[in-house]
Amino acid sequence: MTLEENKLQPKDMSLVSCDSGFLDFGDDSNDGLEDFDSSDFLVPYLSILQKLSPEVDDTQERYVEGAKVRQIINKTTGKLYDGEKGIKLIVCAKHKFLDEMTDEQDSQFVARHNFDSEAGKLARWQEKRRVLPNGNIIQEVYAYYVLILDDDGKVIDKAVISLKSTGVKVAKKFNSVLSSYGQTLKAPIYGLVYLASTVLQTAKKNTWWQWDFGSKPIAALNPTSDAYPAAKEFREFAESLRVKASGDDASPF
Repeated sequence: MTLEENKLQPKDMSLVSCDSGFLDFGDDSNDGLEDFDSSDFLVPYLSILQKLSPEVDDTQERYVEGAKVRQIINKTTGKLYDGEKGIKLIVCAKHKFLDEMTDEQDSQFVARHNFDSEAGKLARWQEKRRVLPNGNIIQEVYAYYVLILDDDGKVIDKAVISLKSTGVKVAKKFNSVLSSYGQTLKAPIYGLVYLASTVLQTAKKNTWWQWDFGSKPIAALNPTSDAYPAAKEFREFAESLRVKASGDDASPF
């Protein structure tokens, strides 16, 4: 329904199109929305599809049509990205924390701890793992809040990339790049654009697809672009979650 068509509707009509842009609620605008805060919203994760990912198996309930191994997927929307080509992204914030897991073959999540929490101090290295007195294990996790850009530099998605286990080495390498180029160019963390793609990793006869963020940014973000304030706003959102996670065992998601 167009704007002109909406104007022609009877004034007592109960329903009108949301797409017309012809909505005027006057003083009631945004009423009831003021109570929402960052804890009420879901930030989707980006993940790399592996051979055993249910999204690539058409017999599974979570199957996503067209999904293939090596692609990048938005776990909430099911949107797929070409892992070989990669995606342009802005890192708006980086969080690091510790996940406590049960020590068993089918390991289960127990709790999330701040990086400098008491749990981290109590954990001791045993057989290349950090083990707590209760027998649970601690995993180091890095989470990146990112905006995804199209080829024209417009924001098309927002998500979190979480790296742990074999991904920690990748995360620390990326952290070095973020810090080095940020300081050299005197740019905020959300002022530079990186290309994230997927590469094949091999260890002890096992193979899997892993993130590759490159060795340098591919561009700087123009401060006058629409993407710049969007990146800054997303950083503020991410930091508000960090504040909520200030206590031990609190979750930043």
